Amino acid sequence: MGDFSQLYSFTFRGLLAEESVNSTGLLGATNAEDEKEVIAKLVGLDSLGAEYLVASQNMAVIYSAIAAFENSVRDFISSTLLKHFGINLKHIRPR
Repeated sequence: MGDFSQLYSFTFRGLLAEESVNSTGLLGATNAEDEKEVIAKLVGLDSLGAEYLVASQNMAVIYSAIAAFENSVRDFISSTLLKHFGINLKHIRPR
């Protein structure tokens, strides 16, 4: 399989996974563990290689820390700009 075919396949699987997650209506559900299990089944997590899953689960911890830090800094900057300059960034940045 050529590079383009691999990229296409990877991208298409990602789009299908995103659509599956969005169509569940589970985002924002109250039981996070049930939500994770349903999403894992919908995206075919059990069909992926164990070595890739272990590595990605380890990276998920790091990603969570980076994402939380990034969002806290973004909120701090936004609130500071609003307080001192009247600039509201909340309407222009996606959540």
